[in-house]
Amino acid sequence: MANPVINLLGSDSFSSASLTKAILEVPNQFPALPIDDMFAEEPISTTVAQMDVETMEINLVPKGARGGGKAVKARQSTRGSRFIDVPSRRIEDSVAAVDIQNKRQLGVSDLETLETVVIKRQIKMAMALQSTRLYLKMQALQGKIVDPDGDTLYDSFTELGLTRKAISFDLGTATTLISSKMMEAKDYVDEKSTGSPVAMYRAYCSPTFFRSFVEHANVKDAYKYFESVQQPLRNDVRSGFVHGDVEWINVPNKATVVAADGSVTTKLFVPDTEAVLVPVGAGLGIEFLAPADHIEFANTNGLPLYSWSDIDLKNGKLDLVAETDSLPFWSKPLTSIRLTTS
Repeated sequence: MANPVINLLGSDSFSSASLTKAILEVPNQFPALPIDDMFAEEPISTTVAQMDVETMEINLVPKGARGGGKAVKARQSTRGSRFIDVPSRRIEDSVAAVDIQNKRQLGVSDLETLETVVIKRQIKMAMALQSTRLYLKMQALQGKIVDPDGDTLYDSFTELGLTRKAISFDLGTATTLISSKMMEAKDYVDEKSTGSPVAMYRAYCSPTFFRSFVEHANVKDAYKYFESVQQPLRNDVRSGFVHGDVEWINVPNKATVVAADGSVTTKLFVPDTEAVLVPVGAGLGIEFLAPADHIEFANTNGLPLYSWSDIDLKNGKLDLVAETDSLPFWSKPLTSIRLTTS
């Protein structure tokens, strides 16, 4: 006689395809941080990504005599390539009878079901993986990929012997000319974005930098007599505002990392008292998506998130797994500028 529990768990509702589809449909829980639009998803069918870092120089060509005059030899761009394993990040959870038996769904009189509990667990796992992907993208914007555990997976500046540009905005001084600082930053980004169209600029700010920026006398004076429906600086601007063709974004996000020994550390997405200024619309961000570490997905094009389940009959529970196999990358690291303040 067939086991009804096995029949239920073996149905399409709990297949790896269905669970993966479900977790991909979990809405972004961090919509206030506009960073996904900076990285184009690049699905790959292997677990190794080739990253090309490029610095391009465009030179003027002097005149030459017709009829076989000496031509100027083209200068090649500086490029560094590296193959790197796309890391696999997995979360595991389980649903047992005690999680369902005699328990009612929140806000209604209906009892919990296996399906509703699985959905709740998937949302929780998806939030953790979404936050991790955001954290890694913010690291990639700064020219290097630093894992939440502190390991540096790739550092473009070290690999190519480059020096990252830093500009002190000196927001603690009332007489600092903010417009001059912004022009310096934008000019440098334009120079290093050669060959890539720049639509505008975006600055991801730590809360300390953001508060100091919006409260600076120069910034306030710029909007002192500004009349519009938006009314910059008169309303809550923490979600971001545009000033000097730069979209200034407050990034309060923090990453909580639990080590193997159980110790907990908290990491800021953006270092305190700093901001990261990058070009928008230049198409420099890539997020490699590799297949999950699961037999059903081997050698298939990668997806942002995966999920599947396993039946543990001995312990009477359903084991759930959620995974992301992604690696973000910023192809022109010199276009990322550190903005600092005291």
